[in-house]
Amino acid sequence: MPVTYTPLRYPGGKNALAGFLREVIRANELSFPNYVEPYCGGAGAALNLLFSETVSDIYLNDINSAVYAFWYLCLNEPDALCRKVERVPVTVREWNRQRSILLKKNPKRLLDLAFATLFLNRVNRSGILSGGLIGGRRQTGRWKMNARFNRKALIDKIRLIARYKTRIHVSNLDALTFLRQHVHRLSPQTFVYLDPPYVEKGHSLYENHYSIDDHRQIAGHLRTQLKHPWLISYDACAVIRRLYAGLFRLEYRINYSAHAHGTGREIIVFGPNMKVPAYRTPLDAPRSSVLTHLVR
Repeated sequence: MPVTYTPLRYPGGKNALAGFLREVIRANELSFPNYVEPYCGGAGAALNLLFSETVSDIYLNDINSAVYAFWYLCLNEPDALCRKVERVPVTVREWNRQRSILLKKNPKRLLDLAFATLFLNRVNRSGILSGGLIGGRRQTGRWKMNARFNRKALIDKIRLIARYKTRIHVSNLDALTFLRQHVHRLSPQTFVYLDPPYVEKGHSLYENHYSIDDHRQIAGHLRTQLKHPWLISYDACAVIRRLYAGLFRLEYRINYSAHAHGTGREIIVFGPNMKVPAYRTPLDAPRSSVLTHLVR
């Protein structure tokens, strides 16, 4: 399995694209740039680029308050978060308790919300927070709920992330608001990578899925207002081909495991005037890692 640096499993996670993003940054002669993800989710690629010293700072934004709470606590209360990882019983009873905490989303108990996010992400199928429990409530499946809950690996990852606190910036905004109000202030040496909710299956994968008008507004902003180099990935569908017509794009197959194992088609669109690395698909780029002791 590939090395991952994020404690979160995420539907459509883009850790596998880190090598390709690194090549895009190099091809466009961005020298130690800021790296921005308006839909950070599990932030696998962002952490890979940071830990390999490809980028200087990473800016992680997510409108989902549970996801934001997790990243905020990783940076600001890692010891408390790690203690919870170390001590929590991985049981169906605890799953019910953590699920109740997540549903309430009490902003006054940010640590509890952050841990509930991590716990459910690790014990639910495909990491979907609203999804079913690995092994089922009766734990009769082939895999049990602790299959993805490696305490030591999770603690190691949280502590590593915390060590980079001064170079990781997190926010909890709508992506368009984040782009309009914050990204334009960053230096020209900034690269923006967007991975919005899927068009065709977004409602089943993400709590904050998009309408077609939402996708249209993002495309309009990127095409007419964003001055920084940018790249956006989507599920390959007619709507996205129309919204980004005239811009260079790559389409490729990718494996997925949400709900059922299989393959799907994705599309990556390059902002105007960007140089494209010479790979047939983004997944052909080298996937070099710098911290091979970390495990999935």
